[in-house]
Amino acid sequence: MEDLDLEVLELANDMAIGLAILHWQARVDGMDVEFVLGSSATWDRTLPTGYEDESAPPHKQGLINFKRGGVHLWMFDFDKANRIEFTDHDVNTKLVPAFLGNDPYYPRPHVDKELWDDFCGVYLKASEAILRAKGFKQSVMGLPQRLLNEVLRVLKEHEG
Repeated sequence: MEDLDLEVLELANDMAIGLAILHWQARVDGMDVEFVLGSSATWDRTLPTGYEDESAPPHKQGLINFKRGGVHLWMFDFDKANRIEFTDHDVNTKLVPAFLGNDPYYPRPHVDKELWDDFCGVYLKASEAILRAKGFKQSVMGLPQRLLNEVLRVLKEHEG
């Protein structure tokens, strides 16, 4: 991503927010979902040199610029994703395997600790906002942290 001049931290944070929405708003484990970079063309509204007819409709004045599009993060491929209940059991049996089983999209603490910490902070903040807005009890509010703790535990088990 750095070769593409993209902000890795910004993309990781967007992934964290997307994952929080997927888990706590949509109630889906995210098994085998994919995060993909994409862009869209932009309209160049400047008139070409020598073009003076400003009365033409806007679509006649603009040119599509495929080189200057914004980069967006898209999430798709939900065919293996499953509904979850807000329980410790589903965190352990659905969310943790989905998180670890996906291609290594998500930051990993052993690769970049600072990026992992930022990702987790954004994930927890987004998760809390979603769950609080829905009025869930404290026991449910702790599930996002439980997920991250279990992911860390499993990663450490596989390191040693």
